[in-house]
Amino acid sequence: MLSTQTKLKQNAYQTVRTHGLVMALAFHLAFLLVFSTGPLTEAFNCPSEQGKYKCRCVNATKLVDCANLKLNGTPSDLPVDVVYLDLSNNLISDLGGLVDLTNLKTLQLSNNHISTWNSSWLTGMPLLEELTLSQNQLKKPPDLLCSQLPALKHLHLGSNQLSSKFPEDYSHCLKLSRLTLSNNPYESIDNSTLCSLAGLPEHEVAKPPHPQLLSLKLNQLKLKSAQPGSLACLSHRLQSLDLGQNSLPQPVLEGLVGGSCLSLLATLNLRHSRQLGAVSTALLNCSKSLQVLMLDASSNFIELHTEALALAPNLRLLYLNRTGIRGWTGNCLNQLRQLHALDLSFTPITTVGGRNGSDTNPLRLLTDSKNFKQLSLTNASLECDCSLYWLWQLLRDSPAVRAKIVGGADSLTCTGPPLALGARLTQFDGLSECVGFFTRRNVIILASCGAGLVLISVVFGIAVAFVKRRRRQASALSAGAPSQEPPQLVFSGASSAASSVDDLRDPLVSPNIGRRGGARQESIWIRLRRFLRERRDASSLPGEVRRPPIFDPRPPPEDYLNADGEDA
Repeated sequence: MLSTQTKLKQNAYQTVRTHGLVMALAFHLAFLLVFSTGPLTEAFNCPSEQGKYKCRCVNATKLVDCANLKLNGTPSDLPVDVVYLDLSNNLISDLGGLVDLTNLKTLQLSNNHISTWNSSWLTGMPLLEELTLSQNQLKKPPDLLCSQLPALKHLHLGSNQLSSKFPEDYSHCLKLSRLTLSNNPYESIDNSTLCSLAGLPEHEVAKPPHPQLLSLKLNQLKLKSAQPGSLACLSHRLQSLDLGQNSLPQPVLEGLVGGSCLSLLATLNLRHSRQLGAVSTALLNCSKSLQVLMLDASSNFIELHTEALALAPNLRLLYLNRTGIRGWTGNCLNQLRQLHALDLSFTPITTVGGRNGSDTNPLRLLTDSKNFKQLSLTNASLECDCSLYWLWQLLRDSPAVRAKIVGGADSLTCTGPPLALGARLTQFDGLSECVGFFTRRNVIILASCGAGLVLISVVFGIAVAFVKRRRRQASALSAGAPSQEPPQLVFSGASSAASSVDDLRDPLVSPNIGRRGGARQESIWIRLRRFLRERRDASSLPGEVRRPPIFDPRPPPEDYLNADGEDA
């Protein structure tokens, strides 16, 4: 029984293998038929001229490739059923021969010598969807283009000399979805420059627009000014806007993008915006549909604002590589629950998730969001101190987090402190010392508490000293009333000079304490000498001394001193 089942399985495997080989061979033959560059059948003649040029053709796809042949004009023997025609990189200046190509869908005319446009060109092409006129010398947009090409979807006019507004004929381009105006000498944009692309004539712009344009490329222009709200006529349809490599000041850029309130905009390209310093609320106004924000290579960009990113809750891709950003404040990125990828490569950012770093995980997207897939920190200036301990621990413990790092976890290298210079973040064991109580956060808390206690102690000491001083002053004032005479010295054989001590009073209650004056200040030293002499004499005399003499700074009676101010 087992042998029968084994044989059945082997036969099934052999059948599947045989069918797989047959299908692979069929697919290979089909590929050769489609992309072969060999000679065509007699029904599709490839344009050529003996001794001058020979185009390359593919019969299956009706492709005619006449690029890079230095043609001065269009070939005269083009097959009428051609679908894809490439005439780029030639010397063509006249397109009079391109008529009645009823099946043509794509026409490449880039890098030729076309400087003027004839309205009779390109007639009889009802199916043409893509027209490329880049790298020519056109000074204004082609006239009557949309009237002759009703199916036109993609129009490329980059690298010309355009500086004027689009004519009203472009209001008939009801299917035009992509327009490229890159690298043209436009110096300003106002409400009339592009509003004919909205499907309405210029004088009807005030009416509710019905735009058809989905993608607009305005990168590498020479814009110096832009009227606020110049793109408002395209706001109800425009989904992709490229304003990269311009030198517009940030307020002008905010007025052009945010002032137009592009409510359906999904992709905003601001690459190489040299004067853009921050993402503000004015820039991301009406950006609920924004999914891709490109700010890379904007060297002066340094700030992310929480309030601004809150206006783009559906953001999925955020490119900040090669900017000047060093960090951000708050949890501005954690609120982007739909974010898929964050590119911080080649930035001077020293910590991830905050301007001053944190020893806890401030970038919770790495662990909490199921949508977040990629974090790029290639060649970022990481400071491998305790503020990156959370990332170091995650990279060691979580394979899921390691899988989200572009280039692998080993691509993250340290640029500081000196002990970690050049080391890989995951292999730098110095961060293990951040474990325990003395982490950076705890040290800061302890230092703050200690400083607070010292300050409180100083204030309390000053307050206690002040209270004691006031109490002493109050006691002195309350003792200012005349007190009883102090006990007298009683001894036998006392001199008449010593008897005058009976009139002395306690100096603490004497009203003369603290008075200043020349005579009083000089006599105090005389009285002090007399006090010391009497005290010495009293100790040498016989008798009973109930209390030693007390020094009184008050001046003695006038008869106690002689004429010279000395003791009698």
